[in-house]
Amino acid sequence: MPIEARLFGHVVTLAGKPSPSFLEHYIRPLASELTPAPGTLLAVELGAEGGLDAFTMVRVANAWEANPYEDAHSATLAEVLPFGLVSPGEGDSTVIFRICHSEPLEEVLVDQNGCVVSIRSISRLPRAGARVFYPWGDLIARTLGLEDDPQISLSIGEIRGSGVPARIRRDAIQRHFAILGAEPPRVL
Repeated sequence: MPIEARLFGHVVTLAGKPSPSFLEHYIRPLASELTPAPGTLLAVELGAEGGLDAFTMVRVANAWEANPYEDAHSATLAEVLPFGLVSPGEGDSTVIFRICHSEPLEEVLVDQNGCVVSIRSISRLPRAGARVFYPWGDLIARTLGLEDDPQISLSIGEIRGSGVPARIRRDAIQRHFAILGAEPPRVL
């Protein structure tokens, strides 16, 4: 794993939810990390395999906060009582946390320098407690099948939240071709 890989959080289980599974993972971000927007890519550590580091690339589908101090009843009490109620923040409380619901995309093997060696369909589950990292540029680009040579590619923007250029091969464009994204249209 490259030095630039930054820890985001950990895979967790939720009561009544099968996580991790081949269809979804729940991730608890560190209290110091911002909540990622839907569509953000993350790398879930699977462990070593044949001298290589294995990751499951996931896409964040949704995120939410669990905070029992701000449920409807507690918020009403804080509004009505003649003295101020102060609840601790995330990181200072044992019951306040955020959860990211994510969908697994691909399994990726990388060498000790963080270079992608192979990409395959998902064959392993991470363990609850597995570390989750922000993916680095090569990991994102290779997972999504992007081209890095600007001479043979067409730039269509950046991958959300990563700064990684979204370049597709020009020869991939056929007669009928669609590029879909989540950004609102811009008025020029």
